[in-house]
Amino acid sequence: MNDLKNKADNFRKNKEWDKAKEIYENLWNQNQDKWIGWGLAFCCSRLGDHKKALEISKIVYDDNQTFNFIKKVYAWSAYSEKIRNFRNNDNYSELKSYCLRIIQITDNIEENKDDLSKILTILKMMDFCESNSLWNELIEWANKINYENLSKERKISERGNRYSSQLEKYIKYISKAYENLESWIECKKILQIGLEYYPDNFSYKYRLAKITGLSGDYKTAIKRLKECIKIKKDWYLYKDIGIFYDKLKDKDNAEKSFIQSCITVQETPNIEYAINLFHIISLFYLDTNKDLAKYHYLASIGLARDHHWRIKENITNRAKSLDVDINDSIDTNVILKKLKIEWKNIINKYLTYEHGHIKTILPNNKAGFITSENNIDYYFKKNSFNLNDRKKIKAESKVKFTLEKSFDKKKNKDSLSAINCSLIQE
Repeated sequence: MNDLKNKADNFRKNKEWDKAKEIYENLWNQNQDKWIGWGLAFCCSRLGDHKKALEISKIVYDDNQTFNFIKKVYAWSAYSEKIRNFRNNDNYSELKSYCLRIIQITDNIEENKDDLSKILTILKMMDFCESNSLWNELIEWANKINYENLSKERKISERGNRYSSQLEKYIKYISKAYENLESWIECKKILQIGLEYYPDNFSYKYRLAKITGLSGDYKTAIKRLKECIKIKKDWYLYKDIGIFYDKLKDKDNAEKSFIQSCITVQETPNIEYAINLFHIISLFYLDTNKDLAKYHYLASIGLARDHHWRIKENITNRAKSLDVDINDSIDTNVILKKLKIEWKNIINKYLTYEHGHIKTILPNNKAGFITSENNIDYYFKKNSFNLNDRKKIKAESKVKFTLEKSFDKKKNKDSLSAINCSLIQE
């Protein structure tokens, strides 16, 4: 028997799992020794037969609960068979029982280090809780592992797809739970931990800025959001800045930010994102400009209908105060055309224009450089011009533009870029 076991062990060490399994299985039927059982379970697991591996592991573990080798195989086969493909709409209690069993098996396998099966099990549990909005439960599961034991490495598939590391998944789940529970301090702490490990993660930077504002520190939030805009000029950044300026009763900067958000959202392929934005701006103008409040409200309702979004009751209830019949048909395109004129007029009253000419357009035909009257070059994107001007601009075209703080990734420093560009008709 020893010779056969040694032969099976050699096959296993050489990763000839099927040959090793056959010998281990014959030996197991004669003698349920823990090492033979472990070898059989290990090979079954490697061959993808997790059901068989789980069955053998359980038998060995029940008689040898301090045998660390079988704990690892038992936990991995249990995770692979019961948890990995567990659907997020299935029974929470059932998944919970599997998870607790794996935690029990894996505890104290290695001092100060969480077993991989335990880590993946808890991440799966956190994913389940996120999908089902079980925020308190999610935090309880997160507290069962030490985030410092999680892998920080991002994986890239053969096709070039990037996958989040274990730590990134953990931060995503638990920060979302804290955010939904309005536990702002804890949420900020976990996002700051994320930035320590991934300082270039834009999502962490943005969410930290937003959570800072939601916690009541509006000035710091605005400062952080403006840093985000240097990296990525997206509509929701301007929207959040507008919200926080409004909280500070700074109506001019709030209006300027809201309108910049409206202008920027036009460049997104998913204009329906503007539904909530227009509703927020409608509320902003409610006491100061009834017409603008009404038109933004109509744009919000119109877009929601056009894209078959359910209109929330609190939004429909505001129709009467704006003299709107919710049952009337709405031509969203007509409303948006009117608003675009208003946005341009509003933004112009806040802007100080520079003048210059197009120095060059880059080979990608999406951006270039403008030379100002002071002989300073500024980077611009073609979408900073309106659609008509984009078709006409060329080297030496005279233009006017405003400046915005940005970040030059190549030079790794703050810079200024040209926005709100338009051709000067000669």
